[in-house]
Amino acid sequence: EMEHNVLANPFWGIKGGYKVRVCWVVLQRVPRWEARLPDALRADVERDCAAGTGEFRNFPNYSVSGQNEGHGGLDMHLTVRQAHLASQLATSYVLQHEAVFRRMLGPPARAPDEPGDWLRRLGACGKPGPK
Repeated sequence: EMEHNVLANPFWGIKGGYKVRVCWVVLQRVPRWEARLPDALRADVERDCAAGTGEFRNFPNYSVSGQNEGHGGLDMHLTVRQAHLASQLATSYVLQHEAVFRRMLGPPARAPDEPGDWLRRLGACGKPGPK
């Protein structure tokens, strides 16, 4: 969790001159988490990561270009097992750091109609929500 200064960006209508808090989440392997995986899956992850080949070779930082055979370009095609494993790891991050996420995603700390409020007013599908 960090605080950053916002710079003005007239193109996007951002005035700047205020601060925002950002919670950075960086995916990395977590040996204690991996130790709780089913034996066969843990063996697959360890083998593929060590060898640099196989289904889990880049776990959890899968390549956005050609992670799996037959899919080139910038299309990120993951197998069901790859996607589930990454989502379970991300879920463990959120659960382990629940207090940080609740603090970051809780009610805004500043008064309405200040810079950036238009982002908070966006609802589902980019439609404006209530003020």
